[in-house]
Amino acid sequence: MADPTLTAAAVLAARWTPAGDDGTTGVILADLGTERSAPCVVTVDPARLLSDADAKAVVEHLCDAHNATLWVPLPPPLAAALTMVLNEVEEERRRQIAAGYDQANDDAHEADAMVDHIMQRLMRAARATTNAEHRRRLIQVAALAVAAVERWDRKHPAAPQEEPAHG
Repeated sequence: MADPTLTAAAVLAARWTPAGDDGTTGVILADLGTERSAPCVVTVDPARLLSDADAKAVVEHLCDAHNATLWVPLPPPLAAALTMVLNEVEEERRRQIAAGYDQANDDAHEADAMVDHIMQRLMRAARATTNAEHRRRLIQVAALAVAAVERWDRKHPAAPQEEPAHG
């Protein structure tokens, strides 16, 4: 039996090309080690007729070689719903910033205080009396979590991601 690493490397060299500017999609690989901080997009050139088995071997090889996390494309309805929710979270975060809950305000609090505030807001969502209120409060919690992550990143700029993204 052939060495699967060599097979995947050979397939990669012979049949894979970077994602094109024409909107072709591919497999997104994140956390490609310390040399590459941005996600890498790899796509199959349809003209090269890469089989599903070879594509899987290449993806596994790339993930193993770069200690990467595989991001699986979402089905369109789920992707649309996620995009809608993330847009609402961004809108709420902008509202918070406009109300004075900006970077300076966030940086004045310790991480545990931010988490406590998020938990208090989450409990308010749990006690909401209507579906609309429950959802609105969850969006607020998500925006507060974004603020907490932004604050954490400012306080710990060189901190590598130590836990898997799906944890």
